[in-house]
Amino acid sequence: METTHSLPDLVRPGNVVMLTVVDSSGSTPVFEACPLTAADVSEKSIAFLIDARAPWTQFLADPPTVGLSIVNGTRNTWVSLSGDAFTSADRARIDQLWTAPAAAYFDGVDDPNIRVLTVNVSTGSYWSAPGGGPIGRLFAVIGAAIGRSGGGDHGDVALP
Repeated sequence: METTHSLPDLVRPGNVVMLTVVDSSGSTPVFEACPLTAADVSEKSIAFLIDARAPWTQFLADPPTVGLSIVNGTRNTWVSLSGDAFTSADRARIDQLWTAPAAAYFDGVDDPNIRVLTVNVSTGSYWSAPGGGPIGRLFAVIGAAIGRSGGGDHGDVALP
């Protein structure tokens, strides 16, 4: 079945997201990926707190198109997104996005190396399987083995 869901339906603050950037400085492009925690999700963008000293941030210029991959094992959902990335040192936005878990990665909310990375999503798709967790996957496997499809879901991310 093919449907659409909004970005906040599929991604939530606290989800771990794999961000992929492209290093085009050599003769062959190299993909660099790193895990980030979503700090804010709107209808068209996802924001993260990042460390400006991270080596992969050097590829965030012009603005780059980046890839995002999210797996939500609890809901059996996989999401693939792409969009343009922008960084900011806006202290008010950093304060707004700050959470206690962020302290594990920075020297406090006033750390001068904190940046907000915002990805304005331009395209996205998602896939889901019936059920959640190991029991739901077990029922899906059994259903497939006996010829009954529980029917997963696939579609585009609805963007404004």
